[in-house]
Amino acid sequence: ATHVISPSFNGGHDMANLLLQPNLTNFINRSHDFESAYTLAEVTVTAGSSLVGQSFKEFGMTESSLAFIAVKYPNGETRLRPRADDPIEADYVVIVGGKADSVERMMALANPGQGLRAAG
Repeated sequence: ATHVISPSFNGGHDMANLLLQPNLTNFINRSHDFESAYTLAEVTVTAGSSLVGQSFKEFGMTESSLAFIAVKYPNGETRLRPRADDPIEADYVVIVGGKADSVERMMALANPGQGLRAAG
C-alpha cells in the first residue's frame, strides 16, 4: 500500500481546516456535491485525446470558467499554474476548477468514457 487512511488523523485535519480556513474548506467540501455549480477535479489526459497539442490558453478560451490549478507531468514533476502557452500532452494530470459542466466537458475530451472524479 502506498497510502494509509487514518480516520482520526483525517477527521482532526478536517476540523482544524474548518477552524483555520473555513471558506476554503467549505468550498472544497461543496465541490464534491453534484448539486454544486462549481467543482474541483483531477483530469488525466490520454494519448487519443483531442486536447493533446492544444495549449492551456487555446482550450481555456473554449471553456472560460476553467482555472488550471496545477499539472503533474509524466516524470512526476508538478507545476502550479501551468503557463498559458504550454501544450497539453498525453499522460498529464491536470487539477482544474470551474463550473461543473465545463469541468465535465474537459474530462470527456481528456479521457473519453471516464466519469467525473472530484478531487479530494
